[in-house]
Amino acid sequence: PSVVAVADRELSRRSDGKVHLMRVEAEFADDGRCHVVPVRAQGSHQLAATAMANAIAVVPDGDGISAGDDVAVLLLG
Repeated sequence: PSVVAVADRELSRRSDGKVHLMRVEAEFADDGRCHVVPVRAQGSHQLAATAMANAIAVVPDGDGISAGDDVAVLLLG
């Protein structure tokens, strides 16, 4: 399922004309909203980071998502 989540930390990236799918840890907070933080490393070779993620943030082309902003998230599992 997909939800709109709050980025508790910046989801930074470089503009390259592509949508980035970033591994994140998601949890529902007392405010009833889903909150996400990025996992350590985002490289395709980072299996430990992939194992830690329970969601994927959909980050559009640009400079990323600032802390406190909304981001589309695909929940895993």
